Amino acid sequence: MENDVILVTEELDGGNWLRGVNGGKEGIFPSNYAQPLSNPYLVAHDFPAQQEGDLELCTNEVVDVSVENGDWFTGSVMREGEKVEGMFPANFVTKMEVDVPVDIFAIGFEEMVELNAGNIVNTSQANQQAWAQELQKTISVKCDYELVGSEQLVGVCLYVFARKPLSLHVRDLSICTAKTGMGGTTGNKGAVGISLTLFNSSLCFVCSHFAAGQTQIQERNNDYEEITNRLVFSKSRSLLCHDYVFWCGD
Repeated sequence: MENDVILVTEELDGGNWLRGVNGGKEGIFPSNYAQPLSNPYLVAHDFPAQQEGDLELCTNEVVDVSVENGDWFTGSVMREGEKVEGMFPANFVTKMEVDVPVDIFAIGFEEMVELNAGNIVNTSQANQQAWAQELQKTISVKCDYELVGSEQLVGVCLYVFARKPLSLHVRDLSICTAKTGMGGTTGNKGAVGISLTLFNSSLCFVCSHFAAGQTQIQERNNDYEEITNRLVFSKSRSLLCHDYVFWCGD
C-alpha cells in the first residue's frame, strides 16, 4: 500500500523484482513499484508549506530525510509518482525504526539430557526433535525459518536455522562431532560443529561443553585444543579454514 516501508532482503531477476518484508510478512514485488529510502521518517502532524522551499507534509506520510540540520530537516516525498523536495520542522516527524529480520539463528545447548551412564552410552534423539520444532515455531513468528542442520552429542546439541529465502543459498553442509570425555572416548564432554557455505562465505558454528570447574584451566584449554583439531568437515575442511567461526558453550 502507499507509504508502506518495505525492508528489501534480496534482488531477483536482475533487479526487476525484489523480495522484502513488510509488517512481518515476506513476499516479492516489482522493483518499479517502490522508491528506495535511505533515511525514512514518519510524519506525525500536518505541516502546511508557509514559504517557497517548504515541503508540505501530511500525517502518516513517509518522508526520506537527506539533511538533519537542527530544528529543520530537508527531505523528499513521492506525490503522484513525482519526487517533491523541501524543508520542514524536525518536530513534525519521527524516526522510523525498521525491524530487520535475523538471517541465521544458531542455538546451542550444553545439557539437553541428564549426563548419566545410560544417556552417555545410548542417547535418545526425542529431545533434539522436540526442541527443533519448538525453536522453529518460536523464531518464525515474523519470518519463516528453515532448519538447515542439527546434531546432538549426548547433552550437547546445536541447531542452525536460516531465513527461508536465504536458505536456498546454503550449500556444502557438513556436520561433525568431537568427544573429549574420558580421554576422548565418551561424549559427556565435547562439541558439535556445523559447517556450511552461504553464497561465497564459509561459516562454522560450534557448541561445546568443556571439563567442569573454572579452576581446571589446563583441562579446559586441552578440551579447546582437542576440539579445534578434531572437528574436520567434508573435503577435509578444518575448523580454522572457515571465513567465520561462531563458538558458543564453555
